[in-house]
Amino acid sequence: MTRFQFVLLCLAGLSVHASAQSLISRESRWNYNYVYGAGGDVNTGNDLEIEDTLVPLDTQETDYDGFAMGTIPGPQPYTAGVDIAINNLFEFAGPQENFTLLRATGQTFLETSVSGAGVAGMFTANPGNQVSASFEITRARKYEFTGTNSCPGYNNPGVVRLQRFDGVTWQNVHTTLFLQQAQGTVNVTGVLGAGLYRTNAGTSLTAQAGAGYTSTYSMLLEFFPSTVTISGNVDLKDFVGDVDAEAITFEVRSANGSVLRDTIPNVSLDAAGNYTFTTAVTGTNLRVTARGRTWLRDSITGNSLAENQTTTANFVLANGDADRSGEVDAADIDVVIANFGEAVGNPTYNIDADLDGSGEVDAADIDVAIANFGESDS
Repeated sequence: MTRFQFVLLCLAGLSVHASAQSLISRESRWNYNYVYGAGGDVNTGNDLEIEDTLVPLDTQETDYDGFAMGTIPGPQPYTAGVDIAINNLFEFAGPQENFTLLRATGQTFLETSVSGAGVAGMFTANPGNQVSASFEITRARKYEFTGTNSCPGYNNPGVVRLQRFDGVTWQNVHTTLFLQQAQGTVNVTGVLGAGLYRTNAGTSLTAQAGAGYTSTYSMLLEFFPSTVTISGNVDLKDFVGDVDAEAITFEVRSANGSVLRDTIPNVSLDAAGNYTFTTAVTGTNLRVTARGRTWLRDSITGNSLAENQTTTANFVLANGDADRSGEVDAADIDVVIANFGEAVGNPTYNIDADLDGSGEVDAADIDVAIANFGESDS
C-alpha cells in the first residue's frame, strides 16, 4: 500500500467538508527505470518524483538520456542507448472546498537503441507517469467525465478512471477499457451521489532492443449547477414559535425509500412555512421526504423530477420527537419532564424539549408528546 493510499483510507470515514465537493489530496508522479550497455559496462538507474501539494495548477517534466559504446571480449563491438521524456499536468478550478473542474494530462516517451552486443531496456514502473486526486462529495452532483488514453505497440496498459471508495476498496465508476495497440475513451454524464471518490490517469511503458513509444492520457471532470427545483410548504404541527427560525432536512430517495439519492440539510422556511431547494437528481416515481428538529419525517411518493422544472411537494410534520429517534415514545416525554420549567435565557434551556416553541418547557409540551404518542417516521 502506498503512502497516498494509506492517507485516503484514513480519510475515508470522515465527513469534514460542508460544501458539495471538496478536494482532499492529489498525487502527481513519474517513476522509471533503465539499463543499457554490455558486459562490464552496464549502466542502471531509476528516478521517482512525487508532488502532492494542492495547488490550482502544477506541471512536472523530466528528461533523461544515456549512451555507451565499446567492445567486449570476442571481440564484440556494441552501442546501447536510452532516452526518456515525461510530462504531466494537474489543474483544478474554483476553491478547494467547492471546486468545479479537475483536469489531468500527460505524455511519456521512451526509446532504446542498440547495435552489436549491446543491450538496452527502459520502463516506467507501475504506477508510472500518472496523476491521482481524491475528493469528497456531500450532496448529489451533476457531472461530466471525459478521458482518453493511447499507448500503441508493445506496452503495458494505461488507464483513465473515476473511482468510489466503498469502505474497503476503490470501485470503478467509469474507466477506459484499454487494449494493447488501441485507445481507450470514456465520455459520460450523470449524477454522483455522496461519497469519497478519486480520479486516476496515467500510463506505463516498456521499451527494449531498439524500440520507441509515446503514450498520452487526458482526463477532465466537471461539475454543473443543479437545475431541478422542489418547492412547497411545510406545516409544523403543534408549534407556536417562529416558523422561519426552523430548518428542514429534505431527502430524495427511490420510490421504496431504500436508496438515498440526495440529502439537502438546513433548508430555511419563511414565516408561512414555504421553502425551495434544488437537486441534481432526476427521474420518475421518486420519494421526497422532510424532517424537522423535533418533527417526524413525512414522505411523498411518486414525484417526477426533471431538468429545468419545478416540482411541488407539501408536507405535514407531526411534532413530539424530542430525542430525534424517529418515534414519539416515552423517552420523549422523559426529555420534556427532565427540562420542565426551563425557559429561553436559562443556560440549561433545551430547545428540543420546548416542543411547541413557546419559549418555556411546560405542560403544553407534555401534551404535544402525548397527543402524538406512537407516531413514527413515514
